[in-house]
Amino acid sequence: MEARDAKGTKLNLTVREVEETRGVRARQLALMRMRGDGPRWIKVAGKLGCRGGRVLYPAAALDAWLAQLPGGGGVSGDGGDGGGMPASAR
Repeated sequence: MEARDAKGTKLNLTVREVEETRGVRARQLALMRMRGDGPRWIKVAGKLGCRGGRVLYPAAALDAWLAQLPGGGGVSGDGGDGGGMPASAR
């Protein structure tokens, strides 16, 4: 069951949902997680006895992170076209 606020908006987004709704590529999200920068994220444990789990991004924290970027958002780059910097900062 997905957590939603009183208006029915999802509280946490999957990597795919971030990519589809906010325009930040999955590869870029993974690189930022490895570097320790980017938007706040949480890892939800997988099934008992299994490795892995799901990475979720709290929607409010993600939107706040996007808003604070120079130019109001828009991340580009996957490690080869600007070091993952916001497009407006290159």
